[in-house]
Amino acid sequence: MFEGISSSRSVFRGRLLFTLLFGLGALPSTSRGPAGNRPVTVRAPAVLIGREPQAQPVHLDLTPSGFVARLPAAGPTTPLPRVQDAVAASDGSLYVLDGGRGVVYEFDRRGAVERTLGGPGRGDGQMLYPIALAMDERGELYVLDLGNQRVATFDLAQARPAFSAFGVRRASSGLCLADSAVITFGAAGDSLLRVIDVHGGVRSTIGTPYSQSEMVELTLAYGYLTCARDGDEVVVLPSALRELRTYRIGSGRLLWEVSLPGYRPQMITQSGNQVTITAPPGGFDEARGIHLIRSDIVVVQVSFRKPRTEAPDAGEQLTTYYYRLSDGQYLGRETDLPRLVAVADTIAFFADKTDSVTIRGFRYRVTGGPR
Repeated sequence: MFEGISSSRSVFRGRLLFTLLFGLGALPSTSRGPAGNRPVTVRAPAVLIGREPQAQPVHLDLTPSGFVARLPAAGPTTPLPRVQDAVAASDGSLYVLDGGRGVVYEFDRRGAVERTLGGPGRGDGQMLYPIALAMDERGELYVLDLGNQRVATFDLAQARPAFSAFGVRRASSGLCLADSAVITFGAAGDSLLRVIDVHGGVRSTIGTPYSQSEMVELTLAYGYLTCARDGDEVVVLPSALRELRTYRIGSGRLLWEVSLPGYRPQMITQSGNQVTITAPPGGFDEARGIHLIRSDIVVVQVSFRKPRTEAPDAGEQLTTYYYRLSDGQYLGRETDLPRLVAVADTIAFFADKTDSVTIRGFRYRVTGGPR
């Protein structure tokens, strides 16, 4: 159990890096029928206006598109797949980041592997512990390469994708693109977010450090973020905070912040060189992802984790929250969905297994509730 654990600065750094690289853990598996079955309906159970719940719920009607993909199985010398992120292209292709193998798989609309990008290492075209993906309007793929402290880019327009990279000082776990700029979490003592040009230069910073403690700031810089596709907003979910925040990228102004209902992060305190990690009694929540649907509904997923004295997947449960991008209005939540990993023209879900991953895409429409 995490309660009352104290460690030195170096030990905590090791734990934090382990969390950054391998923190996905086991996810609940799902079983869905083949393409052509009836649409799957995901319902957010309540729409809230002010403090009063309304009678009409918001719900998402997700229609299967027939997309089914399978990652190569592990072998004697091949690490297990570890899906860190995924992004959908406008042509229906799906790019899946396997952080365990240091590669990006490109799946076509039939679910077949079209090509593989990257590979483990520190050289050109290689990645070491990549953790996040993003794609710009030109079809160029960006990968946050944590082990090499850089953002790698692949120009997908060519038969052999061209590789380039730029360094990111103390790279963190978030990555999204907006207005020809890369947005990442800031570094300790730096800022909450950094706006970086395609050469690695910092254009601006957003948000202020949470405290004077480097260890606490470093931990709070772990989480997820997403940029509005047709706007100037970035939505931020630091894993160690109870709140969701939206900032204006150009001005850095905080537009709104809301508390996630029932979200219980681990508490991290520091006294001198001693760092204490305390989990709430019975378990804690971890951020799993954040996405936008139709550019105006924020989808946030968190995972409940029991203390490590329990079985690895004991009691783990994903909760999906829905918010309105314009004002942070809470629209409801679900607790029985698999993990959502990509939203564009296609919504993709996945569930980890010991030697493979199955990915299914869905077309969507949003009905009901205030617009």
